[in-house]
Amino acid sequence: MSHSAWDKMEILAKEYVDSAYKVISINFLESVKKGEFKKQKQLAEECFVSESTVTKFAKHLGFSGYRELLFYFKNEIDDFYNNQNTENEGTIFSPILNWISMNNSNIKTICENILSAGDINILSSYQTKSSAKFLYEVLSNLNFRPYFLNHNLNPFWKNESSKQEKLGDFSYNIVFFMGPDNNCLMDTLNLLEKNMKNQKFLIFSSEKQSQKLSLKNSQILKVNLKGVGQNFVIRTTALHMLILEIYKAILKTTN
Repeated sequence: MSHSAWDKMEILAKEYVDSAYKVISINFLESVKKGEFKKQKQLAEECFVSESTVTKFAKHLGFSGYRELLFYFKNEIDDFYNNQNTENEGTIFSPILNWISMNNSNIKTICENILSAGDINILSSYQTKSSAKFLYEVLSNLNFRPYFLNHNLNPFWKNESSKQEKLGDFSYNIVFFMGPDNNCLMDTLNLLEKNMKNQKFLIFSSEKQSQKLSLKNSQILKVNLKGVGQNFVIRTTALHMLILEIYKAILKTTN
């Protein structure tokens, strides 16, 4: 398959034509993002389709049936949320501190771009909203005026024409691109790249998700933490600690 099962379901959910598969995709994705894994009968009833239609839907995605589909998505969620780590506290923090140390030069570049940018835009996937919010609060505390960009960019264009540019000479787009639920975010990034000039991208990403990216003028900072799991808590802690280093570096530069 050219797309993972998650990607294919995201595509089905965004189809313009209403269909049974679209309804099932939307319902299923919304539930698993909340950690809910519905039984086949419940999913069929909520989508007003037969259980056999749910089975055909699973086979359309490349599975033998709904049970195998459910097993696959449970494992996907486990990879991002529930990969429990049994190491002691010192072992957990050492890889994070090493990762931050290895990115000292990147932190310097990030600070320079923040200080010189006309606009600072923050975008995030669902799983990294807390890190994006923390960065927003840190930059606001430093008297910057960052913007949260969602998947509807209309308020940020001068008019409906795709040829118009966003107000501002230089935009710095800081993106948290992690987790499997980022197809809509990828569409937004492609739209920004197509319609806006004089911009740079800083992208925090996992190794796996970075393979989806092909943006020009972008700095990709991969969150690779050797020796500890890549679960939500550890990854979020690492991002928050790195954001604090950015905060300290900007304070040092401006004072």
